[in-house]
Amino acid sequence: MKISITKKTWKIPKPKLKIFDKEEIEKFLQAINLACSGEFYMVDYFREKIFVNSPSSLILCGHPKELMEQKGFGFYYHILKKDEWGWIMQMNAAAYKTVFNFSEHQRINCVVSYDLTLQTINDNELVLHHKVVPYKLCNNGNVWLALCHVTRSSAKQVQGVAHITNMTTGARYDFIKNKFALSKIEVLSNEETQILEWMVKDISPEQICGLLAVSISNFKRRRQNIYKKLGVNTPAGAIHKAHLMGII
Repeated sequence: MKISITKKTWKIPKPKLKIFDKEEIEKFLQAINLACSGEFYMVDYFREKIFVNSPSSLILCGHPKELMEQKGFGFYYHILKKDEWGWIMQMNAAAYKTVFNFSEHQRINCVVSYDLTLQTINDNELVLHHKVVPYKLCNNGNVWLALCHVTRSSAKQVQGVAHITNMTTGARYDFIKNKFALSKIEVLSNEETQILEWMVKDISPEQICGLLAVSISNFKRRRQNIYKKLGVNTPAGAIHKAHLMGII
């Protein structure tokens, strides 16, 4: 089995392969990880390699970086919770069909997001939220390199939940019954998105009221409206759903 949203054939000129070598990729990852929150790693679908810039990377789950370099894509199977293999394969197949229906311009601007339960080196479970963005396409429009952003997930039930956000059109697709279907969730306003971002930073309701210059009852009404749009009923649920949808 292969975890991939791409086709199995590539057309990559050899000079381009030399440009994106291991050292350059890890240097790029080091810079972006210093500049941004969360953690980034790179996937090379052509060579079936995973690149991280730190031995303490979240995706390693405590395993040595050398093991990841040795196993390549096989490292996913080493750390992925066994009963999640089936839905991941279904999700990737559905994502492939959906993403490749987009034009190349739209394809490079898609975000695929989902949660995975991984096994740490101590046999504990670690749920990570993934956002996968095509970084470099081949001559035939296939995804060659993808940039992956990972954070710890707040979800309790993660299996079978995935989304694609088409950043070109703003359309969002939910993974339902082994396929991606256009989401009918209402779009959040700029203010509602800002409230969610404050919630992610663990800013208290009282502090948010001060930032908005509104009463606590007024804030609660606005927060409830966010819950209604996202189809959730808790702050953690709202944050998790917004992460999956690519809103924040």
